[in-house]
This record gives sequence, structure tokens and C-alpha cells, in this order.
Amino acid sequence: MKEDSSRGIILWFFLVLFLASTILLGWLIQPFLPIIVLALVVTGLFNPIYRRLRNRVSDAVASITTCVIIFFVLFIPIVLFAGILSKEAYGLYLMGKTAVSSDQVKTFFENSQILDRLNVFLSTFQIKLTGEELNKAIFSSNRQTPSLQISLHF
Repeated sequence: MKEDSSRGIILWFFLVLFLASTILLGWLIQPFLPIIVLALVVTGLFNPIYRRLRNRVSDAVASITTCVIIFFVLFIPIVLFAGILSKEAYGLYLMGKTAVSSDQVKTFFENSQILDRLNVFLSTFQIKLTGEELNKAIFSSNRQTPSLQISLHF
């Protein structure tokens, strides 16, 4: 009877240890799952091409040819797309930079009723905002996070 209970305890101990190991292994492998799935998809797509090439030429030549095809079909368009995307992002950055330098944001806030309504609300706290202060706070170039310097008028 004592042997059965000790075997049960040992069994549960190893089951819990196995479950904990499986969870930790899954946690370790989780960042690589999208890459593994992508590799399975690419393998599934290009395996028929490899098999046809293998029937006509040697395995090494078929492997190299398949890798070259994968390179031209997948990686070159991705690199071109990344280049185009980076040019667009840089153009957006330059457009935002010229908007700040031409004070479009400042004139927008000064000519709109938004700033007037905000100043009416903030007047109870004796705070007044100007378009120039908002422009500096939103688009400060020497800081990573914008900061707002508020003028207090007593």
C-alpha cells in the first residue's frame, strides 16, 4: 500500500515537472513562432518546385536553384518595399519639419477658436496659452518628449 502511494506521488511530481518544463519551453520558443510559421509556409509553397527540379538535376543543384528562386521571389521585393516605405517616412518627416518651420501650426492655433475656448477655461486657474507656446511644446526638437511651459499671469 505504501509503495502505491509513493508511486503516485512520484508520478504526480514528474507530471508537474513535465508540465512546468513544457510551459517554460513554450515561453522560450514563443518569440520565434512567427518565423517558424513563415518558414513552414515558404517550404510548403516552394517544395513542389524543388521536387520537379530534383527529378531533372542533382539534389545540390535543385537546392541551390530553389534558394535562388526564393531569394528573387521573396527577399528582393521585401527589400524594395522597405526602401520605398523608408523614403515615404522620411518625406513625412520633412513635411512635418517644414510645417513647424513655416509656423502653420502656430497660426492654426492662433486663428482658431480652440485656443480661445481653452484660455477661457484656463483663466479660472490664471493660465494663458499662446500659439507659440503650443508650437514649442508639440514640436520641440531638442527633447524626446514634448513639454509645455505655461505662463502664469497674476
